[in-house]
This record gives sequence, structure tokens and C-alpha cells, in this order.
Amino acid sequence: SVTNFLLTRWGDPATAQGVYDWLETQGMVVRNFSHHRLIPGHLRITVRAAAENAHLLAALATWRAAQ
Repeated sequence: SVTNFLLTRWGDPATAQGVYDWLETQGMVVRNFSHHRLIPGHLRITVRAAAENAHLLAALATWRAAQ
């Protein structure tokens, strides 16, 4: 089996929600688990190709710099 997503932990639901909102505006495919009762503060981010991975890293760097 091959996966094409990352399950990421952001510490708390509010931070995860903020990252989710930002990544959505950047065109990333994200499943929001920020308020899930079993895995709060998590996001599942789809990455299919190297270019998408680079886009994700750049988007996260921009988000982090703004914090």
C-alpha cells in the first residue's frame, strides 16, 4: 500500500485550525481533524508529487514566519 498524505500534529486545536485555514487558501488538499475527539490538533495533508511537497513546505514556512 502506498500513501500520499501526512498526518500532522499541531499541538492544539486552535493552531491546527489556523494552519488548515492557511493551507486551504494556498490550494492544498487538507482534511481537518483539529477538533476530532480522538486526534485533536491534527491535520491530514495530501501530497502527491515532489512539486506539491515543495509547495507545502513553502506555504508552511510563510505561515510560520507570520506567527
